[in-house]
Amino acid sequence: MTTHKNAARVAVVAEPCPNGSVNTPWTPDHHATAKQPKPIKLLELGTGNHGKCARFVFLEGWERCIDLPTEADAYHPLFDDLPSAERTSLRKHAESPVVTGANGVKTQQRALSFTTRTVGRGGYTLDFNEFDVPEESYCDGFITGYRCAGELLEALKRGYGPHIDARSIVRAVVRASNNKGAKISRHGAAAAFMTVVNDALKFLATHGAHGKYIAGKVEQAQEYAAGLAKHEAQEKAAFVERMRQAKAGKRAARGGAA
Repeated sequence: MTTHKNAARVAVVAEPCPNGSVNTPWTPDHHATAKQPKPIKLLELGTGNHGKCARFVFLEGWERCIDLPTEADAYHPLFDDLPSAERTSLRKHAESPVVTGANGVKTQQRALSFTTRTVGRGGYTLDFNEFDVPEESYCDGFITGYRCAGELLEALKRGYGPHIDARSIVRAVVRASNNKGAKISRHGAAAAFMTVVNDALKFLATHGAHGKYIAGKVEQAQEYAAGLAKHEAQEKAAFVERMRQAKAGKRAARGGAA
């Protein structure tokens, strides 16, 4: 494994990496499914036969390297017991690289293959693109849109991984759907994506306990509105009281001067 950072090495008994095979990566899911213990320390970050990986030490004193073929793998519950700083390093290591396009613009893929950020000097974020798909014919775009929607559903089903703001993605898809006139555009991809959203809502309406869910959301919104109104009334009353005291103080000052 090629080490990317100066790792804090400890005296451990080395175990042959299970990902030594060129054909089979040893992912966090493989490790967890095999009912292996969780790692207690991150030793080093690097690359192996299957891309990015990391070596860990376990409670019994042995080492193992685990492959991280996707960014989401670094968020696997397998690593929940690691110190916060080590989890952060692991997730940073698993991020997609920043690439420079033909136009000189630097971008980085985020949680999903079609969500990106534009990178400026010093690595700062200039902008986010939550539906970064190519302009295609309507039919080709439909295929792209279905694949993007499927990827989002799989990521949400997984339950762990980088943060995904589904609302921002849907807003970006709606914006992309406005370009209906052009033969080559993102409209086809957006239309297919919204077809899945529409079908998902129908499925929820038919098979989900949406009545209880919506009632709970309405109750939360009502409680928030009531709390906000109470807070605003208290703020207004406090402001009025401050003004009254200020005026009283001015009158007292004028009386004392006389």
